Amino acid sequence: MAFSFLFVLAARAAAVFMIVTCTIAWQTTVIFPPPFTIAGYVIAIVMLLSLGFLQWIVLLFPLWVFVASGYILVAELRAARAAATPAAPDRVAGHGEGRAGPPGRTPGT
Repeated sequence: MAFSFLFVLAARAAAVFMIVTCTIAWQTTVIFPPPFTIAGYVIAIVMLLSLGFLQWIVLLFPLWVFVASGYILVAELRAARAAATPAAPDRVAGHGEGRAGPPGRTPGT
């Protein structure tokens, strides 16, 4: 009896965690794409309502966490790669027209 109680309690806590995470992701819209957030809500609601009938549904929580972690990892790697790529300067200082105009002219003349 205690095992069943803890199983149901842990599964419902996991579902609440998914709802909270999806709500934060939905409000910021930069953490996860909207289809993944909606899928998280659906999985959480199914976990809350049908846990007594379908005990295997609990396995969707680790799968959801795995996919979410992978998405965050890939997004961070892309951001780090984009930040490491130096931007090409428009013009090198001292060559071509700068703020003063073409070489040999003074501003205002």
